[in-house]
Amino acid sequence: MFLVSSCFLLPACSLQQLSGSKAQKKAVQAPRLPAPKGYRAELHPGMWTLERVSQERTVIWIRSAESGCNSFDHAKVIEVKGELRVKAVDRVLIPKPGYGCLLPLNARRHRVQLPRPLADGKIFGECVPGDETPEKRICALLFTAADR
Repeated sequence: MFLVSSCFLLPACSLQQLSGSKAQKKAVQAPRLPAPKGYRAELHPGMWTLERVSQERTVIWIRSAESGCNSFDHAKVIEVKGELRVKAVDRVLIPKPGYGCLLPLNARRHRVQLPRPLADGKIFGECVPGDETPEKRICALLFTAADR
């Protein structure tokens, strides 16, 4: 399923640039795959929405927003005060002058193994949809893609 972006005419942008997020300040060099020629790769916080939980409550499937220069790298699952928090980490390609990115936003499904079964069903870290900010509008598209 394709999600529509309001950024079609820009030469290159990541979800962080689309949303106006300050996540770029927290970026780190992406150590996994080398960046293609003309790009540098960084890891940034990503957006996700819950799609479903396994019957055993030990696996979740999430949807993440991806574009030509923004792809899901991995999810971190941490326990905070007895609850589970999922953080998506995206691999963002930063183009050098003369290079660009494809801009349609796609919703991709990812399987995330939980460290323990969910007791009460609470998972934190999901993006919050709305109309107030570009980030919330992108999140609303993810909720639509996840058939909410």
